[in-house]
Amino acid sequence: MPYAAVIGDPIDHSLSPLLHRAAYASAGIAWDYRKIRVAAEDLDAFIEAWDGDCRGLSVTMPHKHAVMAHLDHVDGLARATGAVNTIVKQGGLLVGFNTDVYGIVEAVRRSGRKSCERCVIVGAGSTASSALAAVCELGTRRPIILARRFDGPHRALAAAYRLGIDPVAVPLRDERRVRAALAEADLIVSTVPGGAAKPLAAHAISPTASILDVVYAPQPTPWQKRANECGATFVSGLDMLVHQAILQIQVMTAHSVDASVLYDALRRKDD
Repeated sequence: MPYAAVIGDPIDHSLSPLLHRAAYASAGIAWDYRKIRVAAEDLDAFIEAWDGDCRGLSVTMPHKHAVMAHLDHVDGLARATGAVNTIVKQGGLLVGFNTDVYGIVEAVRRSGRKSCERCVIVGAGSTASSALAAVCELGTRRPIILARRFDGPHRALAAAYRLGIDPVAVPLRDERRVRAALAEADLIVSTVPGGAAKPLAAHAISPTASILDVVYAPQPTPWQKRANECGATFVSGLDMLVHQAILQIQVMTAHSVDASVLYDALRRKDD
């Protein structure tokens, strides 16, 4: 039976099967969708043993960069960000794409913010690299990155160079600059776990700001609490997840699906 799957480690928390299966049922696609735990040391062997029934892979942490070395072609946006979250087989070749950028842009726009000038990205890993491309599409010319460290060829500053972006890097130890950046931001995109976000979310945030937290569980997240306290607009990581999945499903199946199908699946899960 044809199938697609999500790979990562850990993987039990993934909502991708819920979203993809709902989309397949809506579009009349007779596919399955699986969760497959693939440890970092097993990635090479897994990709080399690509199953002939497999139509595509969703890629989550920690493989978004490492998987690029095993693909025949990487789309320009995925190469520039250094992050692949979607793999399909086209003409016998394994091709990688990034739909996270689209997911972030759509989630922010559908929350009511069509553009932003002053943007802060919290974190400097693979998702932060995608966030850099997204906020520039939303109109930010010089985003600020807040992180504990910035070094490394697979991190956000390296992606910024490839994307032609000149961000401002503010180390978290510089509390004065961190406070100022968060207070003045139109848009905050947090890509770090709740434990790392908690002290940052305690700072003052403008009530006119929007906050996108890619972490969506457990709810309420520290950023969600802060947005509720100060009147800022909160954008759930579930919105990003839905919209990146819409493009991912289109890439894998050549079918379009309405966002309402995926949101309905999430609501049924919580009923």
